[in-house]
Parts: sequence; structure tokens; C-alpha cells
Amino acid sequence: MKLSVTLLAVKVQNIQRIDRDQYFECNEFRPIMMLRTGFSKTATLTSSKFLFKASRQQLKVQAQTQLRYSHNSSSKSKYHYQYQRFRNTILGVTSFAIAASATLALSSTVCNEAPQTPPRKVSVEEFVKHNKPDDCWIVVNGQVYDFTDFIAHHPGGRFPLIRNAGHDASETFNKLHAKGTIEMNLPRDKHIGEIDGEAPVLEVELDDFELARQENVANLPPLGLITNVHDFEHVAKNVLSKGAWAYYSSGADDEITLRENHYAYQRIYFRPRILVDVKKIDTSTTLLGTPTSVPFYRCW
Repeated sequence: MKLSVTLLAVKVQNIQRIDRDQYFECNEFRPIMMLRTGFSKTATLTSSKFLFKASRQQLKVQAQTQLRYSHNSSSKSKYHYQYQRFRNTILGVTSFAIAASATLALSSTVCNEAPQTPPRKVSVEEFVKHNKPDDCWIVVNGQVYDFTDFIAHHPGGRFPLIRNAGHDASETFNKLHAKGTIEMNLPRDKHIGEIDGEAPVLEVELDDFELARQENVANLPPLGLITNVHDFEHVAKNVLSKGAWAYYSSGADDEITLRENHYAYQRIYFRPRILVDVKKIDTSTTLLGTPTSVPFYRCW
């Protein structure tokens, strides 16, 4: 069966912002379409409703459509199979056409309708008042977050958050967490704003271990000399804090499988005269179906 589709026009009206999370509703989005087949059937889009969620990188379009089909055939049984195939094809083509045309037609409009709200400025005087377990604000990298409801769910326990309430915890946070960790775990409304000034930082007495660690950090070897995971581990052990090293070096159960696999690989010997050019290497692979740049991962 031969099918051709022509998108004649797109009419977009009544775009409204309906909540603070940048959702938009459009009640009159009606692509006018002509669909021609070998046995003269026509499908007309009769009603549609869309929800648009604007983001900085993409426009997600969800469509709910109703289609009406009309045909002039007097023998339904003769064309029943073709009709079913036609109906399924129409649904697929129409959904794709609507999503594509909606993205093109509304991307600029939605972006214009969703101006970025400037972040709120939080004074230091206001910030330091929120220094209790039931009212816990913390500064991380210049941003003020409300961690009150997250204290009970913090994987590292309640104490680190309670101790840093009303303080700037950027240094401690950056040692243990990857970029984007807060955005992944805290709701957007827990971001209070930007700190206006210098928030107080907890004073920590430097012991001999910390002094030695800071000296090791200042004398890190060149990255080009760190060629394998064992080298990374050796350097990390000398430059990470006690808490960070305990976090990254710990494992589940007794790590018998890890040790035995390590010993098994050590029993494999390579003939030294068989060499491979490793000037340009690619360490990327997949873990559980997810692309990764190196064949190991960390979790937080």
C-alpha cells in the first residue's frame, strides 16, 4: 500500500504558562494534513491537546490525538485488512509529524514565553539564622540550599549536614560529591538563591595527617605519569581526606570476588616481544548498557 503525507499548515494559538515549572498548554494546535492512499481513504485530525515542558536543552512534546477516518468503500470485509494496516500507519505517521512540527513551530515561542527568573540574593545575616536541624540552610559553591527535609535521607548520615547548618560547606562537599549531585537529589524549590557575601566556614584544626595530605596535594605527579587504575589509587590514598578515602576505597561485603579476580589476572603473562602501539588508545566501553569513558565507575 502506498502512502503519502503532505503537511499543509500549522496554526498555533493560546500558549499559556500554567505553572512555575515552565509548563505550557496549547489548546489550538491543528496541523492540516492530506493523506493519500491507493484506495482513497482520508484521515483528519479533529482534536488535539499538548503539554510542553521547556528546558534549556530540549522541548518535550506529548500529544493526545483523536483521528476520524472516512471511506467510500461498500465492502468492508474486502478492505478490512488494508484498513487495519492503514489505521496503524496513520497513527504512527501522524504522531511523528505532530511532534516534529510542534518542536519546530514552538521552540522559539516557548523560549520567549519562559524568561529566566534571576536568582534571589540571600544576605549573610538571613542565611546564618537557618542553623538548626529543623531549619538547615547550607551554602555550596555560592548557592544556598535548604537541606532540612533531606537530613534524614542523607547517605552520609545526619551529622555532616547538621554540623554545617548555617555555614559554607563547599570544600567538604566538593571532596566527596560529583558535580550535579545536589540537583539530582534536591527538588528545585529547595534552591533558595545565591549568597550575597561571604558565609561563615567551620574552623577545622589541622592535624599531622591533614598537613601531610596538603603537602601531597601540592606535589601531585603529572597526570601523564598516571597510566592505570593502580596508579590512581596510590595517588588518591595520599591526597584524599580520611573520609573521602574511606568512601572510595570501601566495598560491599568482604570483597572476595574482587581479590580473586585480581589474583587471576596476575597469573596471566604476556610475551614481552609482542608489543602494541598504545600512543592512541580508547578506554570507552559500556556498563549495563550505558556508555562510559572508562571501564569502571563510582556511585554516590
